[in-house]
Amino acid sequence: MRPFGPLVLVLASTTFGLACGSAATEDVFGNPATSGAGGAGGTGSTVTSSDASTASSSAATTGATTSSTAAVTTAATTAATTANTTTATSGAGGGPDAVGCSDGTREYFTDLQGQPDIAGCSGGFEIAGVSTPASQTPACNRVAGNDSVNATGTGCTVEDLCSEGWHVCLDAADLAQSSSTGQCDPAGPNEFWLTRQVQDGQGACAAPPEVNNITGCGTLGGTPQDPQSCAPLTNRMRAADCVPTQAWYCGATQNDGTMESQLVVKVGPLEGGVICCRD
Repeated sequence: MRPFGPLVLVLASTTFGLACGSAATEDVFGNPATSGAGGAGGTGSTVTSSDASTASSSAATTGATTSSTAAVTTAATTAATTANTTTATSGAGGGPDAVGCSDGTREYFTDLQGQPDIAGCSGGFEIAGVSTPASQTPACNRVAGNDSVNATGTGCTVEDLCSEGWHVCLDAADLAQSSSTGQCDPAGPNEFWLTRQVQDGQGACAAPPEVNNITGCGTLGGTPQDPQSCAPLTNRMRAADCVPTQAWYCGATQNDGTMESQLVVKVGPLEGGVICCRD
């Protein structure tokens, strides 16, 4: 029987090396060394690292997506809020503004920079007159004008067509002072732009308590009988001038022909409107 000393020595050395954590490359029989536990550990370590990278990447992507979504949502919310504010303000009654018309748009004296103190405002008004006590103040909270929700002016006076801080121009002198040119602007066809200026029985522009005719700027009606007394206003409307129009009413009988300023109403947004002067 051969002695087992060398074999024991080899086994002992191998055992010692494994115990100390050395990297054995062969087993005691000369075969390549494999470690199931070590392989699994290596594989586990690799998978864990890959999962961490993936998780980190997913977290970054999720964070970026969340940030992007939040930014878009914020922008959309801001835009919607702005749109809603604009919609609510337009045609909902006037605060002080640069436009002068309660619905937020001008249709005459349209140059806001060139004409900052005077505005032509289209729209209807149901409550009669420009010289009556009832016509001197707003009656429908300035919810009036062709671009408002109340273009026909139901329940409104002429004053409702002007923004707060503005008024229907009182007379020729008020318009001359408010217009940067001291004159009426050119008007389109079939338009009349109303002021509170009245005339006497002879067709001359005069102060209350006269109540004859309505006077303003535009192309409807005719030239005042005494143009010099009405300058810079260019046009007057009598009951007979209102009859053929679509929107203006200022009397229907012969007796009405001396009191148009107390009877005038406008049933829709066409054919002009009122002229507003800044307070």
